[in-house]
Amino acid sequence: PTVGGVGCLGLNLSAAETSFLRLGWMWFRVPKSVKFKITGKLQNGVMGRDVFEYILSQIGPAGAVYQAMEYTGPVMDEMSIDGRLSMCCLSIFTGAKTGIVNPDQKVIDWFKERTKVPFEPQYSDPDAEYVKTYEIDGSKIEPQIVVPPYRRTVKNIKEVEGTKITTAFIGSCASGRDEDLEIAAKILKGRKIHPSVMFNVTPGSSDTMLRVDREGVITTLLEAGCFVCAPSCSMCPGFYTPLAKNEVCIASSTTNVPGRMGDESAQVYLGSPATVAASAIEGKITDPRKYL
Repeated sequence: PTVGGVGCLGLNLSAAETSFLRLGWMWFRVPKSVKFKITGKLQNGVMGRDVFEYILSQIGPAGAVYQAMEYTGPVMDEMSIDGRLSMCCLSIFTGAKTGIVNPDQKVIDWFKERTKVPFEPQYSDPDAEYVKTYEIDGSKIEPQIVVPPYRRTVKNIKEVEGTKITTAFIGSCASGRDEDLEIAAKILKGRKIHPSVMFNVTPGSSDTMLRVDREGVITTLLEAGCFVCAPSCSMCPGFYTPLAKNEVCIASSTTNVPGRMGDESAQVYLGSPATVAASAIEGKITDPRKYL
């Protein structure tokens, strides 16, 4: 569903994948749509990841079952492509079939930088019907934290701030893009990560790694003491630096299912890349806004 961030329809095949690979086609019921109009302006240090987790806290893990979550409003208009991709990627954790943002000039320019193939942007119909419409004041959203052991439990950072960590991770399809690495470098520049923290930063693609490297981001991360991995899923499914027994991690990855990132006794908190970077400096879950 990540591609919904650039106005494309992406559907998770899940268990139907084997049928698709065998037959070469698949059918779906057309999902009904639910609209989220996000007004106001995000605070500095609050990212698209925080917006989604806030929505999850409001509607719950079954709040949009087999529906298309359409994100609209001034906050989405201002949000970067990377932020939109992150939100749409995570939409399935409400039970949704997909997430999507109507393409704008930002998206059109994004595609033109990457392909010469003609394309026609698709938009929601003016008279589109929605099963429900939510209006959310984005200016009131603060950094959000998903607490273990369930993916559905979301708390305001004030409720868990100060929780000690041993590991930090930025990466996966939920983050690891240019914006995510850039904000981490901005927070870490001239600083060192806490001596008791192992901080894994994994770019989401070789393209991202090349672009941010030209800006000095990778150098800043290395100088701060980060462990920078080759582009991949990395720590999210436990491929690199898996968690050991009783470790406590703050990550910007997709989910915190016990055992997914290593030992089943390890605890995984989820937050935005900004929150992860700030927490790595202090060795405890930390509000990133004071570093920005």
